[in-house]
Amino acid sequence: MNKLFLATTALLSGYMLQAQSQRLVFMEEFTQASCGPCAAANPTFNALLAANTSKAVSIKYQTSWPGVDPMNAQNPAEVAKRVAYYNVTGVPDAIMDGADYSSPQNVVQSTIDNEYAVTSPFTIQLNHWFNGANDSIYINCILTCTQNISMTDPRVRIAMVEKTINFTSAPGSNGETVFYNVMRKMYPTANGTGVATNWTVGQSKTISFNVAIPSYIYSKPQIGVVAWIQDDGDKSVQQAGLSAAPSAPLAMPPIADFSADVVTSCDGLINFSDQSALFPTSWMWDFGDGTTSIVRNPNHKYNANGLYTVKLTATNGNGNNLATKTTYINVNMAGSPPNTVNDVRCGAGVVNLSATPLSGGTLNWYNASGTLVNTGLSYSPNIAITTNYYVAEMMQNPLTNTGRADSALGGGGFFTANTVHGLYFDVAKPCTLVSVVTYANSTGNRTIQVLDAIGTVIQSAVVNIPTGMSTVTLNFPLPAGTGYFIKIATGSTVALYRNNANASYPYSSGVVTVTGNDANPLYYYFFYDWKVRQNPCASPSALVTGTDSCAGVGVNSISINNSLSVFPNPVTDVANVELALPESAVAAVSLYNVNGELVFKGEMKGNSLKAKLAIPVGALNTGMYLLKIETGSATLFSKLVK
Repeated sequence: MNKLFLATTALLSGYMLQAQSQRLVFMEEFTQASCGPCAAANPTFNALLAANTSKAVSIKYQTSWPGVDPMNAQNPAEVAKRVAYYNVTGVPDAIMDGADYSSPQNVVQSTIDNEYAVTSPFTIQLNHWFNGANDSIYINCILTCTQNISMTDPRVRIAMVEKTINFTSAPGSNGETVFYNVMRKMYPTANGTGVATNWTVGQSKTISFNVAIPSYIYSKPQIGVVAWIQDDGDKSVQQAGLSAAPSAPLAMPPIADFSADVVTSCDGLINFSDQSALFPTSWMWDFGDGTTSIVRNPNHKYNANGLYTVKLTATNGNGNNLATKTTYINVNMAGSPPNTVNDVRCGAGVVNLSATPLSGGTLNWYNASGTLVNTGLSYSPNIAITTNYYVAEMMQNPLTNTGRADSALGGGGFFTANTVHGLYFDVAKPCTLVSVVTYANSTGNRTIQVLDAIGTVIQSAVVNIPTGMSTVTLNFPLPAGTGYFIKIATGSTVALYRNNANASYPYSSGVVTVTGNDANPLYYYFFYDWKVRQNPCASPSALVTGTDSCAGVGVNSISINNSLSVFPNPVTDVANVELALPESAVAAVSLYNVNGELVFKGEMKGNSLKAKLAIPVGALNTGMYLLKIETGSATLFSKLVK
C-alpha cells in the first residue's frame, strides 16, 4: 500500500458524535491536499462511505504534511491533537471505531457490515441550528444509555464539519478539488467533554454549545455536526452520529450542570463553571455555606472547613432546572484563624482593620463575595455601610518535581523544529511552574509558552538560554485544568535537546502530571526536571467587620429626600424607585447587601415628571438592602427589604 510518512509528527486535533439505537459506525480518515497516495485512495473510499450513509458517519482530518493544505492551515492545532491521539505517522490513514486500519483500501463493505452488527450501549440525539444572523451555531447532543457499561476514560467529542468543499483549482499538489466531511472545529476542544465512567440503562447526559461560526468556513449551508463517545482508555468508539441539516430550535428548559476546578481544597478558593445544557440565560448558585451568586461562572471563597453541598438553578425562557451535588466540595484548611481587630465609625468612611497570623504566614483579605482585596497585617477600606471582610493566613507549600529528571533516556539530539513540538500536561491543583531544565547547543533568546486546551497562550516568557544544561526560571502561575501544552514560540532559532526513545509517561508530582507529547509516545521534548509549587494553603478565615455605629445593621439613613419613593417595600420581585429630578440631571443608583456588596447598578434621568427606575430583586436573597442614589449635589439613602 502506498502512503506518505511523517518523519517526526504533528500538533493538536478534533472530535465528534450523534444519535441512534442501532450502532452507527464512526470512520475517521487522515488525509491531505498534497498527498499523492491520498488522491489515489480517496475516490474508492469516498464511494464506499457514500454507499453506507445509513450505517456509517465519517470525518476527514486534513493534516499539516506532506505539503500545502489551506484547510489544515485554518485549524492546525485540533487536527494535530487527533494525529497525536492515534500516533498517525503517514497519510492516508483510516480509523474505524477507534481501530487503525492503516490504508483506506483496507476498509471494505464487509468490514463496515461487521462493525455495524455490533450492539451499541448508547443512543445519541444530535441537533444543530443557527441564529437569526446566521453567524453562530447552536449544538445539542443527548447521550442515553441502553445497556449497562463501564469505561475507563469516556469522552463525548463533537465537531463541526463541512460536508462538501469544492475548489475551482486544486488547493494542494495532488490534484484533488473536492473534499468531503472535513473537520473544521471541535467543541469545547479536541479533548471533548468527560462523562461518567459507569452507566446504567436510562441514564443520560445532555451537552450543548452556542458558539460563533468560524470565519474560515467556505459554505455555511454545508455545515454539519458529528458526535461520538470514545473511551480514551482503549480508544474504542461506542457510538457515533451526524446532524446533517439544521433543525428547528429546541424550546426546552435547561438541564442544569456544573463543575469545579478542584473539589478538595486547602485554601477554600473554588472556581465553579456552569455546564448546563440547552442554553440558560440566568443562574442562581447556592454554595452550601449560606452564600449565593447569580454569576454564570463564579469564583467562591469558603471560610471554614467542611463538606459543602452545591446547587445550581439554571433558567431560560422555557423554564428552569436544579442541579444538586451533595458534599461536593471538601474544604480542608490548616491551622487556626488569625486574631483580628475590628473598627467602628459613625457614617461612611475609612475603617482601620488589622489581624495577626498565628503560624508565621502571610495574610490575605477577602470581601464577602470571596474576592481578594488586600494582603498584609492591616486593611483600611472606605465603607458605605457596615461591611464584613474575611482574613486568612496563607502557608507556603514546598517545591515538588515532575517531568523527566534529565536527558539520559537513550537516543536523542538537538532539534531545530522546536517551535512545533512540546509536552502536554495536566494541573491537579492551582500552582506555579517555577522552573525547567533545558539543554541548548548555543546561547540565545527563546520564548517559552504555555497554551491551554483550546490553544490560547496563557503564559509566555522570553528567556536567555545558555549553551549546555541550564535551569530556566519561569514562575508561570497555572490554574487547575487539563490539556495544557508547553512549547517554544515561533521565531526562535536556538536548537534544544529532545529524546527520541524510551520516554515513559506519565511523569507526576501529584500537582502537575506530564502526560505526553504531540509527536511520538517514546519522545520527550525540551523541558526536563520541572520545579512546581502548589499555591499556598490557608487557615480558616476570621471575620473582620467595619461597623457604622450611626445606622442600623448595614443601613446608613442620612438625608432622605422627601421626593424619593421606594415601593413596594418590603418587595418580592421588582422595586420601583421614583425621584423628582431636574430634566438635565442624572442620578446614579446603587443597591448594596448587608455585607457591602454591590448587587445592582443603574441610573435615573430627570424629566418633566418624576424620574423612575425598576430594580429587579427576584433573584436576590431575602433580607435588608441599602439603596444609594447620587445626584451630584446630594447623596440619598433608603432601606429596602426583600
